[in-house]
Parts: sequence; C-alpha cells; structure tokens
Amino acid sequence: MWRECSYGFPQEDQHFANCVAGLETPLETGEDGRATLEIIFAAYESAGTGRKVALPFAPPAGKRPIELWLR
Repeated sequence: MWRECSYGFPQEDQHFANCVAGLETPLETGEDGRATLEIIFAAYESAGTGRKVALPFAPPAGKRPIELWLR
C-alpha cells in the first residue's frame, strides 16, 4: 500500500507561516541562505566547466545562475 511521504515540507511550511505571523523566530538566517546559494552557484559553475570550483565562490558579474551551468 502506498503511503504519502511528506519529507518535512508540511512542517517547514507551518514554521514559515508561524514566522510570518510573528509566532516563531526563523531557524535559519539570511546569511545561511546566502551560503547555500554560494554553494549552489559554485556547483553550477563546476557542472558547466567540468572542473572543481573553490569556495568562497563569486559568480562572474552580470551572469545569471543558469548561465554558469549552460555554456
């Protein structure tokens, strides 16, 4: 029998709604989000070039993230 797996998303959504309503404090910070995006952009660059990319990573000016992957 198939069982639905939530993978935590309902809890994440509820936490977000509670934060917006002022009932909870966010578990993550803007700096956490920035670091996550840096890793993702570095992964796109690595996938696009086929090379290792060192962190910290700064994408080339004027490039959209998808342009790091699609060459």
